[in-house]
Amino acid sequence: MPQLVPVPQMSASSAHPWVSDYSNIAFTSLISRYDLQPDQVQAMLRHDHRLLKAQLKAASIDYGRLSNALVPSAGRHEVAFVFDSTRSERASYGYDFAQSWVPVLRQHGPDKTALRVGDVAGLPDRYLWQEFARRLVGPSSWPQLPASCYFVVYMTNLSAAQRTNIAAALLDASGGYLGYVDCSTWSPLKAGLYLPQVGLRLHDDIICEMDLDGDVNLIGYPYEANGFGVIGIDEALYGPFLTHRLDNGIPEWADVDSSVALSLLGGNFQPATATRVVIDESRITYLNREHHNSLRTAGLSDLNINALANAIKAKLTNGIVYNLRFRLGKRGDQPTPELNALMYSVQVEFPADDGIVRRYQVGMKYTAETHTSEIVTFY
Repeated sequence: MPQLVPVPQMSASSAHPWVSDYSNIAFTSLISRYDLQPDQVQAMLRHDHRLLKAQLKAASIDYGRLSNALVPSAGRHEVAFVFDSTRSERASYGYDFAQSWVPVLRQHGPDKTALRVGDVAGLPDRYLWQEFARRLVGPSSWPQLPASCYFVVYMTNLSAAQRTNIAAALLDASGGYLGYVDCSTWSPLKAGLYLPQVGLRLHDDIICEMDLDGDVNLIGYPYEANGFGVIGIDEALYGPFLTHRLDNGIPEWADVDSSVALSLLGGNFQPATATRVVIDESRITYLNREHHNSLRTAGLSDLNINALANAIKAKLTNGIVYNLRFRLGKRGDQPTPELNALMYSVQVEFPADDGIVRRYQVGMKYTAETHTSEIVTFY
């Protein structure tokens, strides 16, 4: 095992979560090409994270303010708004549809959201039609087209009201709009959504990649024409830290992603799926007291220690890791170093009694030496 660099203690003000791109192939290829070790990856990412925070600070943005757009949360939605690209009279139909959805975003969208766009790819046509028949919310009829003819605008962090209002406004604004699929929990549609991120909204600004020449909004969408400011971030920093991780449901990709992510917490390139999940009696008592409704809805409130740990472990197949953080230990208001913790979160899904699948966020305390994850929160 290579020598690992200890994770330094951070002040509460600097303990912002790291967010890395689930499909950031360029970064993982770099690790493979140069045979980088975990301590080298950790040092590189921490260095780049400091550079990113400095660039954002220069634009008066605190990195922590972006977490709602990038990290799933209870009660918020990820939504794929679907368009028929054959109804555009322009070859650049993505720009054509942007003329409709950008002003709708401005008026009805969340103040913090990640924006990804592109064609559906890699799904058999009939398979996709079946998925639309089950889950597409919109007009009663829609055309059965080749999968690649469906264009998707994917937004994160929507309330139910925002989802409804955006859908209604898009129906009025664009003849190509077909409806939406809620992708907050797993949907087979996600397997065909290899969508580049074209912006990250923070209130009145859109944060975009910036190339080596300093050019921003390279795709040319009408952000400024609709009242947004555009802020550029170096593309090498944008991808790993500012791109929303869309779970395409590909375990191999997720394993690579979680291996890199946990290396930041001192891990040795082992994926989240290989972690030993544990929980103790006192934590069971705490969860049943503080998170009883979530456990009950998920059908987990009557499980013993091993059964609860195994149930959550079984849901980690995709291994998507969010919200890496260092938590300062305290008893009351007193700092307690022995309670300091390296933390990450995972999203798990369980069907409720009504048959509806719901997602939950599980907070994990990570011990790198044993590659062990202790369940500490469930909500």
